[in-house]
This record gives sequence, C-alpha cells and structure tokens, in this order.
Amino acid sequence: QTCALPIFWPKIAEFFGVRAGESKPMKLSEVMADKAPVWERLAARHGLQAIPYANLVSWNYGDFAFGSGYDIISSTVKSRRFGFQPAMDSDAMFLRLFSELRARKIIP
Repeated sequence: QTCALPIFWPKIAEFFGVRAGESKPMKLSEVMADKAPVWERLAARHGLQAIPYANLVSWNYGDFAFGSGYDIISSTVKSRRFGFQPAMDSDAMFLRLFSELRARKIIP
C-alpha cells in the first residue's frame, strides 16, 4: 500500500508557501519514521509548541486515508446541493484546520 497525494495538494502547498511537486506514491509510516529530529528543529525555528513528534500525527492513518494506489474521484458536493445534509468542501476544511493549527503554534 502506498500513499498518493490528494487532488487538492497544490492548495495545501500554497498555504505553506511552497510549490507542489509531482505526485510520488510512498508509505508515510516508513518515510516519516526517522523525521523526529527534523520536526524538532523546525518547531524550534518557528517557536512552535513542544509537542512530541510521536503525538502529532498517525502516519499509519495517513497510509490508510491516502493509500488507495489510484486517484479517487468522488464527491458528495452535488448531492448536498440538491438537499442532502450540509457538507464542507475538503479544500476549505483543510485550510481552516491548518489556519487553526498555525494560530495555536502547532505547525509553522
């Protein structure tokens, strides 16, 4: 199982002030396993909360959530427009959450 980038990755990259690269399938739980020292340096440089790297994210969940191995093109937005319960656009949700995490000094 590998991790493919979500289709809204360019918007996330823009939020952090970087350019999105090409999609590169990977297993996050393997690639990110040794990145605690990198995170600690980044957190110190940006004055972030001292939250242990192991408590920040579950890379195994990321593998599960993004690990279909192919692009999933599906949306419930159209059904919501026709009267089914309210929905939030994924792009807007992630950008709002990232803004909250940034304001709380959890991410740069």
